[in-house]
Amino acid sequence: MKISYHFSFLILIIGNTKLLIIYNDKIILSFSNLFIYFIYLAFSYLNATSFLTPTDAKSLLNLAKEYQFGINRHIDIDKSIKYYNKVIDGNIKGNYLSTAYFGLAEIYEENHHDFEKSYEYIILAAEAGHPTAQHRLATSYITGIFSNLSPINISLSLLLEKASSLANDPEANMGLGYRYLYGIGVEKSCRKALKYYEFSANEAAKQIERRGYPIFYDTMKISELENIRKESEDEVSR
Repeated sequence: MKISYHFSFLILIIGNTKLLIIYNDKIILSFSNLFIYFIYLAFSYLNATSFLTPTDAKSLLNLAKEYQFGINRHIDIDKSIKYYNKVIDGNIKGNYLSTAYFGLAEIYEENHHDFEKSYEYIILAAEAGHPTAQHRLATSYITGIFSNLSPINISLSLLLEKASSLANDPEANMGLGYRYLYGIGVEKSCRKALKYYEFSANEAAKQIERRGYPIFYDTMKISELENIRKESEDEVSR
């Protein structure tokens, strides 16, 4: 079986915004039918594909950041939220998911002034491994700044701070430096304080040189931190 395309005829028809596929001198498919068929294939593909690829997720995160901060386009918080939620709904795990959660936490805090909603997303981002979210959650646990949402928990605070530090978050390293300098929840040590302050300064300088949006960290989930939990609790008990 051989399909014959009458190209001169097709070109003439395309010029009039209509497409015909001819087989054995009979029209077997018109543009309208072809269009519907491709729509059907597209929806079939979307229904069969419930997971975003990492490339898709990164593009969506970039769009969310652009609309959030007005990078190369006007600020549109609603669109930013939409793209963050697309990442969350796309079953992407790891760094992309944690970055989307953290982006929403920032929006609900800074744009909507809904601190409870922001805190919910901070927790989700921290659990998914976002270093800055882990640092902020650690700060809330040690200071009681959100005492109506979470009680003070020095041990968990130190665990979260160290998790964030392992991902080279400069704020976390600075926080650990402060803790060791003044003996807050840990044994006072100027040597360790200096070490963490140096880590913080060096990483901050590196980020200034290479900063892009969004920042993708090498993250460590809370569930993967059992190897440093004991060390943290031992330091608190000293």
